[in-house]
Amino acid sequence: MPDRLKGKVAVVTGGASGFGKAIATTFQSEGASVVITDLSEDTGTAVAKEIGATFVRADVTKRDEWEKVLKQTLDAYGKLDLVINNAGTTYANKVSPNGAAKALVASPCAD
Repeated sequence: MPDRLKGKVAVVTGGASGFGKAIATTFQSEGASVVITDLSEDTGTAVAKEIGATFVRADVTKRDEWEKVLKQTLDAYGKLDLVINNAGTTYANKVSPNGAAKALVASPCAD
């Protein structure tokens, strides 16, 4: 059903690859204006160009980066309807039953 998202503005984090790219592509094909965020400037720019979206390089683990994404989205489109918080990360240390506390302390999200 085309145009189900016509007139909507969506931000898709981690939109340069994988599930995020698929979501961004689907939303764009359904009529949404899409803003892709990703850490990879080159890949994000290429995907945005490929599907007709806007790209904002952002590390979504940082508040000021989210503020930048919101400002650029509102400046470009005047509103924001949907946020797909798809971005993910991996950690070098795997949590084991004896190492859970150590992994938590070492986690970049612990600050």
